[in-house]
Amino acid sequence: PHTMHQPLPITSITLFSTSIAYLTRAGTPSSPTTSFLFPTPKINHILKSLSISSKVAIRNITYESKEQNRVKLRSGDDTSFWTALKGVLVHITHDNGKGVQGFVMNQVRMRQDNGTDVNKVQLMGHENGMIQWVDVSKIESMKIMDERMESELRDSLKERKVSRIVVTMAEGRTPMRMYYSMPLTVWKISYRIILGDEEDDMQQKETPQGGSSNQYVKDRVYGKLMGFAIVDNNLEEDWDNIALTLVSGSPVSFDHDLFTPQTRHLPHLPHAIQSVTADDIRNIMERQNQEGSDSNPSEPPGVMPKFARGTNEFKKRKPQRAHSIAYSESEGSEDLFAAPIQKSSTKQESSADMFQYKVPTKVTIRAMESALVPIIEENVTFTRVALYKSTQESVHPLTSLSFHNQTPLTFEAGPLTVSTARGMLLGESVLQMRKPQEKQFIPYSQDSSLIVSHTSSTFVDDYTRNWSMKIQNNGIASTDVSQVRTVKYTILNRSQDQQKNLLIQHEITHSHDTECYVNETRVPCMFSTKNFATYQIPVAAKETLNVNIMEVKLVHRDFNFRLHLPEDHYKQWVQNKLIADTGVIRQFDVIRQTAKEIDTLQSQNAQLIPKESHLLSQIQTYRQNLQAIPGSSDAKETRRRYLEEMASLETEWRAVLQQKQNNVERIDELKKLKAKMAEDIVYSNSYSRPSLQRGAQ
Repeated sequence: PHTMHQPLPITSITLFSTSIAYLTRAGTPSSPTTSFLFPTPKINHILKSLSISSKVAIRNITYESKEQNRVKLRSGDDTSFWTALKGVLVHITHDNGKGVQGFVMNQVRMRQDNGTDVNKVQLMGHENGMIQWVDVSKIESMKIMDERMESELRDSLKERKVSRIVVTMAEGRTPMRMYYSMPLTVWKISYRIILGDEEDDMQQKETPQGGSSNQYVKDRVYGKLMGFAIVDNNLEEDWDNIALTLVSGSPVSFDHDLFTPQTRHLPHLPHAIQSVTADDIRNIMERQNQEGSDSNPSEPPGVMPKFARGTNEFKKRKPQRAHSIAYSESEGSEDLFAAPIQKSSTKQESSADMFQYKVPTKVTIRAMESALVPIIEENVTFTRVALYKSTQESVHPLTSLSFHNQTPLTFEAGPLTVSTARGMLLGESVLQMRKPQEKQFIPYSQDSSLIVSHTSSTFVDDYTRNWSMKIQNNGIASTDVSQVRTVKYTILNRSQDQQKNLLIQHEITHSHDTECYVNETRVPCMFSTKNFATYQIPVAAKETLNVNIMEVKLVHRDFNFRLHLPEDHYKQWVQNKLIADTGVIRQFDVIRQTAKEIDTLQSQNAQLIPKESHLLSQIQTYRQNLQAIPGSSDAKETRRRYLEEMASLETEWRAVLQQKQNNVERIDELKKLKAKMAEDIVYSNSYSRPSLQRGAQ
């Protein structure tokens, strides 16, 4: 294709997922004046964002305005003209009056026998497909049969497709950098998961002791996750060894018409200027401001909005917050998603809701061509599961890979292909946007060896459940009356020797709680969302399982009776499995330990009282002895010794007083804590069978 030559090459490009690119040109111009050619439809973005960095000053930046371009015909040679018509159906009339109709294939310059060069166009016949050459110099007229192409050609004749920007620096031969933004095609991403070569290495099962099918089975799959960015160079210029950065995010960007010359209506004086007064000028200016604040329907798209043209409407507008997509935390179990990782060479930086990939190597993409740029290559450990949703029509679950993003990279959403290292295609899927430490199930094919069917009953009146009591004064008890619906799943594993790890995603409808039982053994919920509850069911080879999932819907709640429940009665109810312990026994133990600590502190204070009295008595005895000692020089040493012993006794006495005070304060704190815990003890139960209800009654 025809390429556009620029004095400074492109050295780096930052592509945003919102069709905006930030380009950098760098080099040393040969002269102070440098001329650049840019696509005219994108000139507004360039005028809005153009900046230049150099050690010398910028003297001037000029460009041809839109009005100047309109009076000039479309520039370019015959080659670019026929290249634009490639594949278009045309009807050509020769100078001898004969006509030919066909599709434009190519235009070349051919040398004649006399040594002259002639431009000829290669056409493929519209009806017979015959290839023939037409001498361009002998074409009398030509009709473009494609209406869309004819319209584009008319527009190109009215307005030039390229505009020139001339940069004048203070000195020549000085390194310069040019930065600007412009719309480009959106970059996309596609993923590949290549699983291990040998199946024995791919699947490492950890079967629990005893081989019980009710235990969880891990099915590790080792593979490589690769990501390729699809980048399109729709510029008429080669990207040669550029630094490429790919950004996923939504920076604020807009189109603003800076290229079109604009004028503003000036007021007309109603009479001779000599008779105009100051009030007349003031009225004219007020009327002009009022007219300028009104929207002008004749303004072209992209002109500055009225709130930015000197009116007070900007003050009335509240700043709008930038909207960002909030991705919910992915669901899953930690043991399902454990995965060793290997760091990718692609560097990624994050800022708010945006993240970027910095391609580690230079990239070359020719003009009007596209490329697959590798940006992600990670060694990941997946877990293979069979995923079944209660809302799906098929009886076969989907073979899926549980993926835990333990890399520092954020993965952009994109299509995904799953294959083996031996070249076998396993299926396709879609990888959602996943930040570090987020998880996702990746379904890629149906598991025909598993058959799952389910039937459901209607909601019926259930026994009283979720009974709870909170002791306040005389004790207040509440009851929750619910309805229950049972959904029965029948699971058949037709595999002869392979155990399956089935995940049932059960749809929750108008319920507050779900319970799952496999052969009357309760299975804990793996995780739940607003609409689904997920249970993991290991199924052995050739095994048939019956799974019952009960949905519980709250009907009403009563607070209509009072009850006392001493500690010994509560422990007896827990032992008989009439109610489930929710930590109340531990609260009783803490209260008992608190009371024991209070007794210990009170006993310590009781022991400190006689010690305090004894020390005080000794201090008074020393004071009396000091008064009886004569003032002679022989008794000076005895007086000094009495003073030291009395000071030591006073220090010990103050320490005893401080310890007593600390014990008293601690006793007050423990008494308050004990009283509060006694008031906040909560009892609750969770009936699992109607027989327990009768026992509780």
